[in-house]
Amino acid sequence: MTNTINNRQLFFIIVLVVTIYITITIPRTAAVSAGTGSWIPLLINTLIFAVATTTVIRLNNMFPGKTLVDYTKVILGKVMAGVLGVFFMLYFLGVGVFLSTQMVSLLQAEFYPQTPQWAMLLIGIPIYGAIAYKGITNVARLVEIYGPVYLVIATAVHIIMMTQGMSYSILPLFDKAEAGRYIVAVKDTIIPFLGIELITMIPFTRQNGKKAVKTAFWGMITVGFFYIMVVYSCMAIVGVNNIQTYQYPLIEAIKIVEAPFVERFDMSYLTVGFLGLIGGISFVYLAVVEYACRLMPGVKRWMVVVAAGAAQMVLSLFALGLKDPERLANAVIVPAGLVASIVIPTVLFVTARVKRRASKKA
Repeated sequence: MTNTINNRQLFFIIVLVVTIYITITIPRTAAVSAGTGSWIPLLINTLIFAVATTTVIRLNNMFPGKTLVDYTKVILGKVMAGVLGVFFMLYFLGVGVFLSTQMVSLLQAEFYPQTPQWAMLLIGIPIYGAIAYKGITNVARLVEIYGPVYLVIATAVHIIMMTQGMSYSILPLFDKAEAGRYIVAVKDTIIPFLGIELITMIPFTRQNGKKAVKTAFWGMITVGFFYIMVVYSCMAIVGVNNIQTYQYPLIEAIKIVEAPFVERFDMSYLTVGFLGLIGGISFVYLAVVEYACRLMPGVKRWMVVVAAGAAQMVLSLFALGLKDPERLANAVIVPAGLVASIVIPTVLFVTARVKRRASKKA
């Protein structure tokens, strides 16, 4: 099974996987933490994660055809490779559980109040598993087709929202008295930028090359400006204070918008969004499968896919039974995500560079 991607696919993987679910909730997160100055913490995180993404890409480029588990064996040895492999596998399993439970909660709250959440999981998880079974290359091709559609439609929607909203609702863009609040808000807006760690499971080829670094950097810049557009278009429609009262402010804002020639503007947009969310969750599922296959090369892929699905189903049902699963998830995912996306790749990259220089001198 081929597991390579081209740079165009890399761009849309970054954009789609990072933005697809958080887009629905980020207006509330940003409004609560930074108000109308939300662009400042979002821009800071954009630059931080753009640099972090290029580090991951440069690390992958140093070891063509290898994933993180493979090149960690070269850099730090087999034991550490196994430890990191298990960490990433469990981390992505946790992210998959978070996304799955959030999706069914959203569907039940907004669209299917009479449908049991377990039934939605029972339908959704086999779909994610079937997509993940196809491997990195096939899923990347799907993202390459769907990504431009999602990005164009979503951008058009938010531009229309800005034109129909009230400009005074997004002002002031900067208040020097709130400068401290903007800096603190950087911590609160980290989760929307997590997802770049998925790249660690993708073996790069020499064809990706240095251009992949630029592609990834501009992919994260696109994500950051897309988030800013989403937040301010929602503020313009609903108002910065009203946003904080909604669990899913983007959905509420879109319901108010009217578009020419489209009778149910909200349903058209959400249909595109939900298809993208399925793709995003499937990619996280794929990460669990890929890491598990690297750790257990003797086990057949279909068995790994089934086991990953069973684990996600059980853990999702457990998470849905908790009083505040989102708060618990945030407490675990944020630190683990920072370790997975920034700390581990940076340590591996620096260590690999040092070892290469030492070997050249020797």
